[in-house]
Amino acid sequence: VEEFEKPQRSNTLKLKHGTYDKLDDDGLIAPGVRVSGEDIIIGKTAPIAPDVDEMGQRQKYHTKRDVSTPLRSTENGIVDQVMLSTNAEGVKFVRVRM
Repeated sequence: VEEFEKPQRSNTLKLKHGTYDKLDDDGLIAPGVRVSGEDIIIGKTAPIAPDVDEMGQRQKYHTKRDVSTPLRSTENGIVDQVMLSTNAEGVKFVRVRM
């Protein structure tokens, strides 16, 4: 089950190239924040099965992998609205409007 959070380098594999500095601890970006190409706008992690070695990069302390959403490299602007909701199956999802 994927979880919205700010990924931590200490326990998360495959962090994306962009910057995570603009995310709150809950993994979401706040409205009113200026963003530009490759900033991470939604922080999300997925658990790693204990028996998977993730192409040799996995260490004992890696329990998650990064599945965050970066802004496209050609986009920039100010975050207008962040909507957190739940679908009919009870799965949380987020929409970020610029």
